[in-house]
Amino acid sequence: MKVTEALNLDDYATLFKLYRTAPGSAARTFLDALLPKVRRKAYASLLLAFHPTPAVPLARIARGLGFHDRPEDCRAWLGATMHARFHDDHLLLLPSRDALNARTTTTTTFGGKRCPP
Repeated sequence: MKVTEALNLDDYATLFKLYRTAPGSAARTFLDALLPKVRRKAYASLLLAFHPTPAVPLARIARGLGFHDRPEDCRAWLGATMHARFHDDHLLLLPSRDALNARTTTTTTFGGKRCPP
C-alpha cells in the first residue's frame, strides 16, 4: 500500500526508504523490478532541481537515487544507463552530444505511459 502511494505521488525518497527496509524477499523482488524506471524518473527530477548548476556532488545524487552509502554504484549506474559524465566526485549536468542523442532516441514505458529514459 505504501509503495503504491509513493509511486502515485512520485515520492522517490519514501520509495527508496521502503526499498531499503523491505521486510521479505517477495517485497524486495517486486521493488527490484520497479527500481530502474523509478531511478530514471528521480534522475530527471534531480536534474530539474539542480538546474542550472553545472556540477553536483555525486554523494548528493546517490542519496537522491536511493544508493545512499554507495556512490560508486551510483556512478556506474549513471554512466551505463544515463550516459552521465563526471569530474572527480561530481556529476556534470551539462550533457554531451552523445548523451542527448541517447536520451532522445530511447523511450521506456512506465505505467503504460511513454516517458524519456
